[in-house]
Amino acid sequence: MENLSTILINKSKEIEEDEVGDKMTVFEEYFYLVNGLIGTFLNLIVLLIAYLNVNINDKPRQIIVINMTLADLLTCTIYIITRSYVSIFPQFLCYPYYVLIVTSQLCSCLNLLWINLDKFLFIKFPLHYYTLVSKRRVIWVMIGSWGLIFGFVIFLYWFMEIKHPCEKVILSGHIYLLICLLYIISIIASLTLSAIIFYIAQKSRRSLDSSKESKRLFKRLFFVFSSTLWTFCTCLPYRLLYLGILLSLFSSSPPLLLKQSIDLFYSLLVIGIVCNPIITLFTQRIYRNYLINYFFKILLERKIKQIKIIQVEEVEQQVYIKMKKKF
Repeated sequence: MENLSTILINKSKEIEEDEVGDKMTVFEEYFYLVNGLIGTFLNLIVLLIAYLNVNINDKPRQIIVINMTLADLLTCTIYIITRSYVSIFPQFLCYPYYVLIVTSQLCSCLNLLWINLDKFLFIKFPLHYYTLVSKRRVIWVMIGSWGLIFGFVIFLYWFMEIKHPCEKVILSGHIYLLICLLYIISIIASLTLSAIIFYIAQKSRRSLDSSKESKRLFKRLFFVFSSTLWTFCTCLPYRLLYLGILLSLFSSSPPLLLKQSIDLFYSLLVIGIVCNPIITLFTQRIYRNYLINYFFKILLERKIKQIKIIQVEEVEQQVYIKMKKKF
C-alpha cells in the first residue's frame, strides 16, 4: 500500500501532466482575458478612490482593504489576463511569475482574515478599539504579512521543476498540499470569525436603544459578512476539490466528471476574484458615495457642456439674423 508521501508525489505529477496536455478553447481564452481586464479596471477604481479620498489616519482599517484590493489587482493583471499566454513566456520568467501569483492570492485571503479580526476587535472591545488598532500597527501588520508570505513562497517554489517554458511546472505534492491547506485554513478562519462577530452583534442588538442604531451597526458589518461569504462560496470549493485530489479521495470518480468539476469551480474562483472590488464599491459607504458623486459629476459636466453649446448656437443664430436684417 502506498504511503501519503508517494501518493502526493504521484498525484502532483498526474495533475501537471493532465493540465499540460489540455489546450484552452477560444471561449476559455476570452473568458480569462475579459475577466482579467474587468477585474483590473474595477480594482484600479477602488485604489484610485482610496488614494484620493480615504483618510487612513482616521480609518486605519482601510489600509487592510487597500492591501486586499492590491492583492486582487496583482492576481488579475499577472495571472488571469496572462493565463492564456503562459506558454509563450520565456523560461526565466517562470519563477517570479508563479511566486507573484501564489503570493498575491495568499495575501488576499490573509487580508480578509485581518479584516474580520479588525471587526471582531471593533465589536468586542469598542471602547479600546483605537488603542488596539492604530495606523502604525496596521501598516506593520501589512508589511509583515506581505514579507512573510513572499519569503515563504520564494522558498517553496525554489524546488519547482520547469517542464515547459512557463506553461506548467512540477512541484512536490507536499508543497501543493501545504499551499492548499493555507488557503483553506485562512478562509475557514475568516468565516469562523464572521460567525462570532454576527453572534456578538446579535447580542448587542438587544441592548441598543433604537432600531436605527441596530441598523447602523449591521451596515458597518455588511462588508465583512458579504466579502467573507462570497470568498467562502467562490474560492473554497475549488481548494477543497484540489485537496481531495492530492489526498486521492476521488480516485474512484470518472476522470471526465472530475475534470469538469475542477474547470467549473476554477471558473467560479476567477469570477469570485473579479467581483471582489464590486463588493467593496457597493457595500462600503465611502467608496459607494464617491463613485456615485463621480458618476453624477461626469453627467453634470456633460449636460453643462451641451447647454453651453446650445447657448452658443442660439447666440450665433441671433447674430446671423440681425446681420441679415441689417443688410
